[in-house]
Amino acid sequence: MINVYASVEGRDLGGVDTAIQKVLPTLKNKLPRGTQLFRRGQVSTMPSSLRDYGAGVGVAIVLMYL
Repeated sequence: MINVYASVEGRDLGGVDTAIQKVLPTLKNKLPRGTQLFRRGQVSTMPSSLRDYGAGVGVAIVLMYL
């Protein structure tokens, strides 16, 4: 297992993730068979956090009008 750590100082996390998603398919073709790539850290929890935030806002709006 090889871990690659990167800092996104000065850029937004979503923009960095978009750039990484563009590069990953080209890297997958060059890796040995059986090798897997995983994105971990804040970028992997970002979609679920955004979804939960949206659900919370939706519930709050409904509760305001009850």
